[in-house]
Amino acid sequence: MQKMSFHFGLFKINKCNVKINCAARLTWDLFMNFLKGIILTFSMTVISSTFASSTDCVRKITNDFAYTTTFTNIDLDQLELRDYGKDYLAQAIAVIRVYADSKGCQKKDINFGKGPNGGSYSRCRLVERYSPHSRSCYVETNIGYFMVTKNLGDHMHLVFNLWD
Repeated sequence: MQKMSFHFGLFKINKCNVKINCAARLTWDLFMNFLKGIILTFSMTVISSTFASSTDCVRKITNDFAYTTTFTNIDLDQLELRDYGKDYLAQAIAVIRVYADSKGCQKKDINFGKGPNGGSYSRCRLVERYSPHSRSCYVETNIGYFMVTKNLGDHMHLVFNLWD
């Protein structure tokens, strides 16, 4: 039995010269190529919508890419956040989420577990060792990084920087 193959990029159609089972084989090949096309189209749609969503969030935060660094002041009295106690990083992330939501970003647009080189290296440290009010948090995300500080009152200051 002789077989001939035709390749169209990712798709392959086998054509055989023997008439026994040729129709079934040709039908099967066409069906498999159809499934590959559907899977490829679906995958590309999901990937492009995910990328577009994060890019749209960055556009909103940076005022249509007018700035690579933005600053905002958040009044904690206006927010209904739970008490995070001494978990300063969790509180900083919660405030960033509220800020991003107010800018029109969706929850999935900002990934706090992913930085530019894989994992995120977010942390909070004291700037002045003996002053508990000098705490500053560095928060990495997939779209950029935030510097978060809290004043002696009830305000948090967010500085957002795009990745270079």
